[in-house]
Amino acid sequence: MAVLLNLDKISKSFGTKALFTDFCLTVNEGDRIGIIGDNGTGKTTLTKIMVNLESADAGNIAIRKNLKTAYIPQVSNYEAFATVWDIVAGRATTDFKNADVKTAKALSIVGFDDHTVKVNTLSGGWTKRLDIACGIINEPELLILDEPTNHLDHQALAWLENFLSSARFTWVMVSHDRFLLERCANRIMEINKRYEGNIFQSEGRYDDFLEKRLLYIEQQNKLEAVMSNKVRAEIEWLRRGPKARRTKAKYRIDEAHNLIKDLADLKEKKQTSRTEIEFSASNRKTKVLVKIKNIGKSFGDKHILKNFTVNFTTGLRIGLLGGNGVGKTTLLKLLSKQIEPDAGSVEHADNLKIVYFDQARESLQQQKTIKQFLADGNDTVIFKDRSVHLVSWIKRFGFSTEQINSTIASLSGGEQARILIAKLMLQPADILLLDEPTNDLDIRTIETLEENLLEFGGLLVIVSHDRYMISRVCGLFIGFTTDAQAELFADYEQWEESLKTNKKENAADARKTDKDKGPKKEKTKLSYKEKLELREVEKQIEILHDKIKLLEAQLADPKNFSDYILLHKLTEEIAADKEALDKFYHRWEYLSDAR
Repeated sequence: MAVLLNLDKISKSFGTKALFTDFCLTVNEGDRIGIIGDNGTGKTTLTKIMVNLESADAGNIAIRKNLKTAYIPQVSNYEAFATVWDIVAGRATTDFKNADVKTAKALSIVGFDDHTVKVNTLSGGWTKRLDIACGIINEPELLILDEPTNHLDHQALAWLENFLSSARFTWVMVSHDRFLLERCANRIMEINKRYEGNIFQSEGRYDDFLEKRLLYIEQQNKLEAVMSNKVRAEIEWLRRGPKARRTKAKYRIDEAHNLIKDLADLKEKKQTSRTEIEFSASNRKTKVLVKIKNIGKSFGDKHILKNFTVNFTTGLRIGLLGGNGVGKTTLLKLLSKQIEPDAGSVEHADNLKIVYFDQARESLQQQKTIKQFLADGNDTVIFKDRSVHLVSWIKRFGFSTEQINSTIASLSGGEQARILIAKLMLQPADILLLDEPTNDLDIRTIETLEENLLEFGGLLVIVSHDRYMISRVCGLFIGFTTDAQAELFADYEQWEESLKTNKKENAADARKTDKDKGPKKEKTKLSYKEKLELREVEKQIEILHDKIKLLEAQLADPKNFSDYILLHKLTEEIAADKEALDKFYHRWEYLSDAR
C-alpha cells in the first residue's frame, strides 16, 4: 500500500502550551481516517500542518512527490454575491486546459443544477457542498476536511455520508460526528496526552475503536496498580535509615526514584478534565405535561405545521427530525410558550418548569463576565437547594479559576455552549428542550451529556444533527416533512428508511409522468394467467393500503406513546408493508401498461 504522507516525531506549541510532542502519523492510499479529540488538543492545527498551512516546531514531514491534496476548513469565506460557478472555477489550477469542463463536473458531483446561484443565498448544507466542490475540482488524491458536519441538517448529513462512502480518493477528516465515523471511516485516531506519543489509533469502524480503547485503558489501569504497589515497597525501603541501606546498591536507589517518576507521569497523562453535566428533573407527579391538538402554524405563506396532534408525558425522550425550516424549532417554541399556534390548542399543565437550550444561544449575555452571568456577581450559586462556590461550579465545566472574570464574548463556541449548560443546570425542570446542544462540543463532553439525558426523569425533547446521540438517547421520534406533516418513528433508522421509500415513490411518479408524456407504445395483450395476476395484485394493493392506514392510526394514538415496544413493532411492520406495497405497484405498472 503506497504511502501518501508521513509525519515523523512532529512537535507543535503555542506559547507555553504544547499541543503535541513526537507525534507520528502515516497516511496510506485508500485510508479513510477520522480524527477525534477534545477541544484544544490540536486537531485543526494538525490538518493545517499536513497541507503546509502551518509549520511544525520540530520533526519531519514526507509527502509523496506530485501528490495532489485539497483542504476544506471549518469555515470558508466567499464573496457574498459571487455565483457558485465563479467560486469553483476560480479554484481550478492553470494546468487544466478544460477548466470549464472540470468546473461543471465538480458542481454536478455535489448536486448544483443551477450554476448561477449566489453564495449569499446558500444554506449551511449547500455552502458545505460548495466547499467540497472547491476541494475536488482539481481531482485530489488526498482530501483533508476539518469538521465538515458543523450545523448541517439531516439531509445534508446524509448527502455528505454518501459522498464520503463512495469517494475514490483518500481522505482525512476531523469530526465529532460518531455516526459518520461509524459508517464511513476505516481508521480512527484520537489525539490525547494520555496516550504514548499523544495518539491512539485503531483500524476499522468507530465501534471497533471504542472496544480497543477500552482495552487499552484497562491495561493502563492494571499497569498503574502494579506500579503503585512497587512504588509503595520502594518508598518503604527508602524510608529506612542509612544503616539499613548501607549494603544496598546505589542503582536501586536511582531505580526507585525513576519508578516514582514513571508512576507520576502515568497519573499525569490520565488526568483529563471532564465536564460534569447533570440536568435535574423536578420529580413532578403529573403524567401528561402538554396536550397539543390539531395545531397549525404558518410564517407568511409558508405552512410549518398542519393538524398536528400529540400528547407529551413525563419520562418520554423525543427526538425531532427533518430538514431546515420544517418545524422542529417551531415546535420547541410552542412547547416553551414563546409563540402561539395559528389554529388548534396547546395546553400546558399548571406551573410547568421549562428549561430551554436555544440553538442561537440568545440567552447568553455576551458583555457579561462568567461570574455575572452565572451568579449575578456573587461568589456562590444554588444547585439542588445547596450553595456551591462559583469556582467549584465552573471547574465542573472545564473552566479555570482565572476565567471567572472573562466575558462571554471572549469564549470559544464550545466554551459558550458549556457555560450555557452550566446556567441551565441550576434550574430544575419538568420539561427539558434542547435545540442543537452539541454544536461546538467535543465527543467526551457530548458523551457526558448523553449519560445525563438518559437519567433525566422529566420530558426531554431534543433537536440535534448528532445522529449518534439522538439514536442513543431518544426512545421516540417525530419526523417532519416539507408539506407541514409529521409522523412518529420508533428509531432513527426507520426515519431514514421512510425518506428512502418516499424518494423511490417520488421517482416512480416522475417516471410515470414522463411515460405519459412520451409516445404511446404498441400495447401487447395480457395472457389469461397475467390477467388473473393483475386482479390479485390490485387486491393485495388495496389490502396493504387498508392495513398501513390502520397501523399508522395506532402509531398516532397518544395512548401508545409510552409503549416503546409496541411503537417499535408498529413502525417495523409499516416499513415492511410499504416495501411490499412498492413491489406490488411496480408489478401493477408493468401489467397495466401491457393490458
